[in-house]
Amino acid sequence: MGSSATVLTEKGFGQKGSVYHTSGAYTTNNVFAIQALSDTQVDTVGVSSNYPSLTNITIPKGSVIYGNWSSVTVDSGGAILYWI
Repeated sequence: MGSSATVLTEKGFGQKGSVYHTSGAYTTNNVFAIQALSDTQVDTVGVSSNYPSLTNITIPKGSVIYGNWSSVTVDSGGAILYWI
């Protein structure tokens, strides 16, 4: 396996780290996945046009969305944010 496969594996399993976040903006690390532990409303800031920003979206409980965000703001609910 090449190095890119290793990076994807690390990201896929959250080996770079994660945090449970319930309110406010998280900007410490770029986030590649958001796993909602309850119905969670978020706003995100994408790192480029390939990863658009999202505004006032609700992620249903148990769902995971993927992207590349420099900031994730949890407006309500709670989610695990996985780092790049």
